[in-house]
Amino acid sequence: MKEMKQEVSMVEDVSIQGHVAPTVLSMLKIKNECVRVVLAESFCTFIMMVVGTGMLMLCLMALSDQRNQPSMSGAEPVGVGLLVMLIGISLGSNSGYAINPTRDLAPRVFTLLAGWGREVFRAGNSWWWVPCIAPIIGGVLGALLYKALVELHHPQLKKTTAAPQDPELIPLEKCKNGTLELSV
Repeated sequence: MKEMKQEVSMVEDVSIQGHVAPTVLSMLKIKNECVRVVLAESFCTFIMMVVGTGMLMLCLMALSDQRNQPSMSGAEPVGVGLLVMLIGISLGSNSGYAINPTRDLAPRVFTLLAGWGREVFRAGNSWWWVPCIAPIIGGVLGALLYKALVELHHPQLKKTTAAPQDPELIPLEKCKNGTLELSV
C-alpha cells in the first residue's frame, strides 16, 4: 500500500523515476491551458499576418520607388513573385498564406454560395474576419514604415531644364488624325 501511494505521488509530481512523463504533461496542458493556448495561437497568427503583409508592402514600395536604386527593367515581376513566395513560406503556414484578404475571403464566399451554408464563416471560432483585417493593418504599417525609414530620407530633387516630353504623355488636343502636330 505504501508503494502505491508513492507511485501516485510520483505521477502527481509529473515525474517517474526522475524523468518527466510527457503524457501526463500533455494531459495537464490540455486540461489547464487549452483556452490560453488557443488564444495565444490565434493572436500569434494575427501578428504573423500583420507582419507578413507589412513586409510585402514595404518591399513592394522599395521595388517600385524610382528614387531608391530601381531594379533592372523587367525584373520587377520576378522580384514580386519571389517576395510573395518567401513571405508565404516563412509566415504563411499558420494562416493559410492569407497575406491578402481575397486569399481567404473569396473561397469562403464561394463555398457559402455553393451550398455549404454559414458554417464556413463560423468555423475556427469565426476566424474569417482576421484575414480581412490583419492585411489591411499590415499594409498600412508597412507603407508608413517605408515612408518613415526610407522615403523621407531621399535627397530633394533639383529642378532641371525641361526634359523632352514623352510622346505617351502629350495631350490629345495636340494630335490630329493620330499624328502629332509639332510647332517649330
